[in-house]
Amino acid sequence: MKIQKNNFTKHTFLIASLAVLVFMLPIGLYGYNRWNQRSLPEESAPGLNEVNLNNPTDDQKQAGDSIKKDSVNNPKDGLTTDDEPSSDDSSAVSVTFTAVNQNGTLLSVRGLIDTVTNNGTCTLTFTKDTNVISKKSDIQALANSSTCKGFDIPTSELSSGKWHIQLEVNAGTKTGTASTSVTIQ
Repeated sequence: MKIQKNNFTKHTFLIASLAVLVFMLPIGLYGYNRWNQRSLPEESAPGLNEVNLNNPTDDQKQAGDSIKKDSVNNPKDGLTTDDEPSSDDSSAVSVTFTAVNQNGTLLSVRGLIDTVTNNGTCTLTFTKDTNVISKKSDIQALANSSTCKGFDIPTSELSSGKWHIQLEVNAGTKTGTASTSVTIQ
């Protein structure tokens, strides 16, 4: 006698699997769609999330050039308006000493300039009685101001006693001075 295999269970399993797939696939797609719609931002105005990749117009180019020019000429504000007079009309610039320190046989003098520029010179003049000693340094731009690149003077060039110091800055059309005194030991 021959044993027959029951193909009924294989066919039933196959049909049941296909039925589940046919019914569950649309439900899964519907749920996926609903989930994505919920996570997308709602637009309150047309074009809100659009990026304009077109070349800039002439007006936009002029506005950008104006902003660049103003940010270089007026670094504290960055932007100026036509209604406000620019502070760059003055030919004076504020100069301050940030350090006048004697460290052993070296006198270090540093100055801060209240404008941003790389052009110009700093002249440091020491005066005591009839003795006058001058040193020069270039200007170095910082983020919101500039500085003299610095002066390191050997104290052997200066006699002991009280010296009057004047720092004069010539930065293009702008000038400024600062004065102080130091006692060399």
